[in-house]
Amino acid sequence: MSKLCLCLVIGLFTSALTVCAAASQTQIAADLFQDQHFAAPSVAIDG
Repeated sequence: MSKLCLCLVIGLFTSALTVCAAASQTQIAADLFQDQHFAAPSVAIDG
């Protein structure tokens, strides 16, 4: 009986991981990054 419970727990755990991995991903809006609205930096950044 304990092997059956172990198999059920492992099966439920892997199923939960599969559902999390298959969740839909959000799309980034095309107008989100509009670089033309920003000017070049006035001071050089020394990295």
